[in-house]
Amino acid sequence: MWLARAAGVAFGIDLVIRALCVDQVGMGLATVLGTFRWSSCRCSAGGGRVWTVEQMTSVVEAAHDGGLATHLDGARVLNAAVAAGVEASAFASQFDTAWLDFSKGLGAPVGAVLVGSRELVHEAWRYKQMWGGAMRQSGIIAAAGLYALDHHVDRLADDHTNAARLARGLASIQGVEIEPAHVETNIVYFEVPDAHAFEAGLAEHGVVMNAKGPRRVRAVTHLDVSTEQIDQAIAAARVVLENHFSVANSGRRGH
Repeated sequence: MWLARAAGVAFGIDLVIRALCVDQVGMGLATVLGTFRWSSCRCSAGGGRVWTVEQMTSVVEAAHDGGLATHLDGARVLNAAVAAGVEASAFASQFDTAWLDFSKGLGAPVGAVLVGSRELVHEAWRYKQMWGGAMRQSGIIAAAGLYALDHHVDRLADDHTNAARLARGLASIQGVEIEPAHVETNIVYFEVPDAHAFEAGLAEHGVVMNAKGPRRVRAVTHLDVSTEQIDQAIAAARVVLENHFSVANSGRRGH
């Protein structure tokens, strides 16, 4: 069951209940509640906003009451936990299964884990082998994941601080539309007059952000982005947009 996503906010128990009332042909009680990013306690497309544990609990309980299994796509659940000031288990323990990436904010080159009941994990392991998922000499991958868990969780707060710094800097630039108060973790969304031209202009300054539509731009902070680089990105954005408005004004004067 895939639930509609509201812009920048978590869906609530009312939407779950309405969805449970819809007769979906061919979808039984094994249907999994969740959406790709909402289930990681944040909405990536909504700028990394964080669910409260209470919101998450009410939604999961409603799903369980409706006979559904629940899965936590925990790609960035540790970002959510750090931002909320709780242990990741406060979110994950409510779900039937959960997934945790060691890449993303933790910075490992590759790797993730699935957690659930002993019986379910045994079954998942069997299917992994059946589908060719066996790996040899994978200890080096596990070592990177263990290092990330030991050293890179608490420092996620630094990424959140840098994202907030970026948002405040962008808010001071003519042509940028952004709500800095909505930046709660390490994802920053904002709008500019021409997102694709802005993306290309930043690239000329060695700054990478992604256009997500005609006007919408997405930036993500992580352990490879320093505070100094945040300031460089803000300066580059200012130059790119100043050039944009300079060209636009010249065009108007020409007419």
